[in-house]
Amino acid sequence: MKRNLFLSALAGMLALTLLAGCGGGGTNQAESKEELEKLKTSSYPIETDVTLKIWSYRGGGAIGPHSDPLTYPSLTNYEEKLGVKFDWTFPTAGQEKQQFNLLLAAGDLPDLVGWYWTTDMPGGAERAISDGYISSLNDYMDDYAPNFKAYLEKNEQAARDLRTNNGNYYYVPSYANDQTAGTVSAGYIFRQDWLKELGLEKPETIAEWEEVLRAFRDKKGAEAPLTLNTAYLSRGLTSAFDMKLGWYTDGEGHAKYGYAEPEYKAFLETMHRWYEEGLIDRNLATIDAKGIDAKMLNGKSGASFGWNGANLGKWLQAGQELDPAYDLTAVRFPVANKGDIPKFGTKDAMVYMAGYAISGKSAHKALAMKVLDFGFSEEGSTFLQFGEEGKTYTVEDGKMKYTDLIAKNPDGLSQTEAISYYIRNTENYPLYKQHTYKAPSGVEFIQETKYNYTQQEEALEIWGMNQAPKFDMPTLAPSDTSYGRLSTDIASYAEEMMLKFITGEEPLSNWDTYLQTLSSRGYDQLKEIMQKEYDLYLKR
Repeated sequence: MKRNLFLSALAGMLALTLLAGCGGGGTNQAESKEELEKLKTSSYPIETDVTLKIWSYRGGGAIGPHSDPLTYPSLTNYEEKLGVKFDWTFPTAGQEKQQFNLLLAAGDLPDLVGWYWTTDMPGGAERAISDGYISSLNDYMDDYAPNFKAYLEKNEQAARDLRTNNGNYYYVPSYANDQTAGTVSAGYIFRQDWLKELGLEKPETIAEWEEVLRAFRDKKGAEAPLTLNTAYLSRGLTSAFDMKLGWYTDGEGHAKYGYAEPEYKAFLETMHRWYEEGLIDRNLATIDAKGIDAKMLNGKSGASFGWNGANLGKWLQAGQELDPAYDLTAVRFPVANKGDIPKFGTKDAMVYMAGYAISGKSAHKALAMKVLDFGFSEEGSTFLQFGEEGKTYTVEDGKMKYTDLIAKNPDGLSQTEAISYYIRNTENYPLYKQHTYKAPSGVEFIQETKYNYTQQEEALEIWGMNQAPKFDMPTLAPSDTSYGRLSTDIASYAEEMMLKFITGEEPLSNWDTYLQTLSSRGYDQLKEIMQKEYDLYLKR
């Protein structure tokens, strides 16, 4: 654990060192005047012999039937639709951040890079633009991204969230439909059959959560009543303590950092008690998605955090094949007092925090911009959401509907796996999700058959009972040169100490020493930077 954190921090510092001495490298434009003029008016598929190089992380929704995405028909179909060949590179799962930092350190980014530009770019977006790592999209949008530009002109909030305080657009993410932004696609999932058998109600308060988890341990023999890894601890559990991990706001214009707030200590005390009592997975530092899947299906766990399609739907299908009585339910994010509405949770933003940027050194910037614009056209949005008409979807009464290749895959793929395998519909890919379907329950879906179980429809309403949009920190791209170093160093230390406090390796009696170390590493300066950036955001 220490070694991985050290290597990550080292890579980040190396990247920053190179950024500082790189100089503006964003003027390399090899496209001829004739090519540029042709691109302005060309439709899809584009007539070009160019192969674009792409480095792309894989989002949680991009989980297909096996580990090599280069074999997925979705990539081949996408290339054919665009008329552009791609040379894809995907980082190793679990090592994305380290490999991204090494990519920066090498100093030669491919044409397109898919990454968490708003949260994990050393030095911030403005620094990356000025040093030539990525391009400002402003000079390319008018001629090569008319659909993307039109979308931003119609959606003021999305435009505000995407551009820097200096007015630069720098990456193209996935945008939610206006009607579906603010819905929830992930949250906590409990064994409903166990709750029913034990005569327990779905827990609401953190005290009720503790009671239920103890019952799962003592009466169902669960070795890890709540199974999840450290990355998911911030996904709403902290709401019961009136804070969240990382940056958020108090709803009144002030920036807050959960790892330094006094409420965080109470959260750690509870998590340490749960760890000691065996209520939370003792392997939370190392357990992966497959391990969580196994425990939720073999009776070793009765609760976890997961996504509606990739987890709730998949577990229901697999669990009921093993035992028809197997049942799951979504549970609200916990609160301190009965009747409270959680402040924090997970709500889908209009602008996804990850997406694709164009390298400052790319010789094909206009073509890359044209590629990113595809998902904002009617044709591209439909294709990226639903794939090929007649094969992966049909249109009935004006509504999109997946075929059985996706909804009831003959090879046994879950719907989420089939979507990833046959369609480019993952949450990180640049597109505007234009199509919605209103289910009988009244819930808006991006597509008609995404959810096969009533439990999934109900989950959206249950998980949606939170005030996250009011308190979540908006997308920021600090231009202060100290931001990247401070942010990386402080976050790495805070995350390392969180695990130590929970497991007891570091006693909570050292809380004051922990706060002093945060301060000595520059936390006060970092908070000033974030407050300044947030103030500027509010004035955009």
